[in-house]
Amino acid sequence: MKAVIYRKYGSPDVLQPEEIANPSSKDLVFINDFVKTGRIKSIIDRVNTLAQIAEAHMYAEAGHTRGKIIVRVAGES
Repeated sequence: MKAVIYRKYGSPDVLQPEEIANPSSKDLVFINDFVKTGRIKSIIDRVNTLAQIAEAHMYAEAGHTRGKIIVRVAGES
């Protein structure tokens, strides 16, 4: 599994993206702290059902996304 993490670079407010093959627990704790404090937020563009998967794929392929596209599977809330 690959992940992109952001390491502190210079001042505490500057983060440098780095792709790593195996993120460590220290890396994940670092990211989790940013999520908990609101410094990193997920941007959700749209939510589609599994029945709308083709539509979601076409939307992404067309380059319209401004955030993540969520596909909701039946039974998930």
